[in-house]
Amino acid sequence: DVSAGLLDRMSYLLTEVPSSLQIKMSGSAGKHKGAFKGKQRTSQELARLRLQILTTLRDFSMVPAGARHIVEHKMVIARIATCLSSTLDALYGYPAHHRVLAAIINMSVSLLHYLIFAFMTLDMRQKLSVVRGGFGRYQLTMARINAAERSIGSAEEDSQETRASNAGDKEREVEVRNVLLGGVKEQTMDMAQRLLEECVTMEEGEEMEAVFP
Repeated sequence: DVSAGLLDRMSYLLTEVPSSLQIKMSGSAGKHKGAFKGKQRTSQELARLRLQILTTLRDFSMVPAGARHIVEHKMVIARIATCLSSTLDALYGYPAHHRVLAAIINMSVSLLHYLIFAFMTLDMRQKLSVVRGGFGRYQLTMARINAAERSIGSAEEDSQETRASNAGDKEREVEVRNVLLGGVKEQTMDMAQRLLEECVTMEEGEEMEAVFP
């Protein structure tokens, strides 16, 4: 129907690059300074486009029928999760448009949290099976955001002397600071923790704690 077609066309651009930007990217190939700036501008355009799409999906989901259309669509949930994962990867590089990327993360987590808990029968493992490795990547993304929140707490509890003497802790603080300065909200981290708890078994949770202590 019309709604399904519209959702498909919009959500497609959460994981794919429109042809107009592909042309710009190909024109920015190379290692010279101008090419780098051109690629940065194109990345910013793509990020802003994806934020606009997520904002539209959020507004669409505020109507119960709209939310149900999103949940019942074969690809939309998986594309939101994939967009979230790739955006988190980009954020840790701390690019010039990091605040737009952070806004994408905040919006994606908020939207997923709303949809998953509004439709408690939603099977995320099945929804993400349309993307190779989708569910595992989703778990990892939520674990990374949740680990950042826990690291913030532990960093605040450590003394200045302890932090100065421990290079490993210092590196961790830098990583956490990048996320914070990028504008990822504390509320987003709280929602990510709840989403993580919903999508992992006890054994998987223990394994992730070993990776993200």
